[in-house]
Amino acid sequence: MATVFETDIYPLFFKKIVKDRTFFEYVNVTEVEAIEIAVDRSEGLLKESISKLTLQCTPDVDFFDYDATQFNFDFTPIEIDLITSIMKEKLFEKDELKLKVQVARFSTKDVTSFSPANERKTYSDLCKNIAYRNDVLIDKYASRDRITNKRKIIKYATEV
Repeated sequence: MATVFETDIYPLFFKKIVKDRTFFEYVNVTEVEAIEIAVDRSEGLLKESISKLTLQCTPDVDFFDYDATQFNFDFTPIEIDLITSIMKEKLFEKDELKLKVQVARFSTKDVTSFSPANERKTYSDLCKNIAYRNDVLIDKYASRDRITNKRKIIKYATEV
């Protein structure tokens, strides 16, 4: 009973970001080394994602119950999708910060022929959209039983 990072979580995350060449392409490294770098980066994103999830809701399981390579419980398919979606959001947030730094490098001539503000706004809107979608997914996850996927019901006491 365990959810292994490298076989259960990272492959779905990699599928979600397959078009992001910067995540997978590195200079002067072998394919094996590139995969190791991608896995290392994914581990950081996974931990950030767990933090976001647990700050926004109180899950039925302890997402901090993990060791170096696996969680000590089985994830549901919904949890894997949710965590990998949050990992994607965290990756895009980091890229958004890089974009803001690059804008400062443009000269006046560059700005007149190419508007970095438009690119930054488009990317920022994309990041906000991803974050909003994840917030909705977290709310839906928090309102359902993790195993049965049935809505949680609040039982109000009839006695005073």
